[in-house]
Amino acid sequence: MIEQSPSFDELASQPPSGLTADSEAPQQSSEIVPPSVSHQTANPDESAPPDGDPDASPQVLSSVARELGSVRNLLETHSWRLEELVRLGERREEMIDRLHEENQRLRAGEITHAQAPVIRELIRTYDLVLQLIGGSDTEDLSLVRRRLLDAFEQVGLRAFEPADGEAFDHNHHQAVNAVLTAVEEENMTVVMTSRPGFVRVGGEVVRPAEVQVRKYKPQASDQVNESDDGAEPGRDR
Repeated sequence: MIEQSPSFDELASQPPSGLTADSEAPQQSSEIVPPSVSHQTANPDESAPPDGDPDASPQVLSSVARELGSVRNLLETHSWRLEELVRLGERREEMIDRLHEENQRLRAGEITHAQAPVIRELIRTYDLVLQLIGGSDTEDLSLVRRRLLDAFEQVGLRAFEPADGEAFDHNHHQAVNAVLTAVEEENMTVVMTSRPGFVRVGGEVVRPAEVQVRKYKPQASDQVNESDDGAEPGRDR
């Protein structure tokens, strides 16, 4: 025999399974709770403001102070390194300049040493030309003299002849003769130049000028010798 399925009206009149006729269905609250209020209510410790914890502010300040101290130490370290780099750079520039000057001096010394024999021969030739000019002043010898002076300038030399009356200088002059003078103001002055001197452009004396120098010597006063007749009057001889 086939059982008939309950009708729709019968199913609607029956209560849900697990509930009796006397039980009541749960009622949902019509009040809507905001999510933020619900979260704060559920976790009161997490929602508390930082000011509510008396230990929070000192801890934050201590942490910030430590961070600032670390930053300050780092800046001081970098500042010291930067100053050290600047000092090293300045020292490097000084060493470069010193090496350059030393190199220039060495090169100049080598050039001077190499030119010395040639310069000595040129000076001897110049002295010879001056001697010849003193005997016979010809145009040809004067031309040779000018050419030699030009050659001296090309190698950085200059001939000089102290003038009459110029003060004697031990660094540039060499006395070869002394001429006595009775004028005290003329003492140790040049009378004439016997042989010219030579100096380099920088002032180094290659050969001092040979000169004659005045030397002061006072004149002896005339002494009147008193005769025996010049004895004091009134005294018997």
